Amino acid sequence: MMQALLTYFDGIASLKGGARVRRGAAIILIMWLPAFAINFLVMQYLPVDEVESILHSPGEIFLAITFYPLVETYVMRLGLFLLRKIITDTVMVCVISAIGWGSLHFVRYWGIYVIWPFFVMSYCYLRLEKKSILQAMIVSTLIHSAANAYATLVALVIGYFQS
Repeated sequence: MMQALLTYFDGIASLKGGARVRRGAAIILIMWLPAFAINFLVMQYLPVDEVESILHSPGEIFLAITFYPLVETYVMRLGLFLLRKIITDTVMVCVISAIGWGSLHFVRYWGIYVIWPFFVMSYCYLRLEKKSILQAMIVSTLIHSAANAYATLVALVIGYFQS
């Protein structure tokens, strides 16, 4: 199953235009569904009062969906570069990257939620980088932005129902 997913992710590098957009949208769904399930399960057992603290203002939400993903993707790129200097297995590099980003994002349970999306982003980045660093940055940043938009939407919905 994992090999089939990785092969599917690999295919994005060979696509162009609308086909790449459709594959990217599918990858975002593949990223969201397990993350949503993890998020839902964790929320059943951990308090969620921390969720509202990430939503300080509309400007903060805007930055979380636009600017922060670009900066974090660039930093992720540096981390992947360094990891590949000592580890040759691409999947292992992505696992370590994802766990690292999960620990950096750990505000209660949010770190658990981001491990899978960062694995997907890292893998897509490494596959696209072979073709074009710019394309790898754009696609990974867009995937990251979509993940942040999802997290923001969940936080807004939870905040709405908590009030």
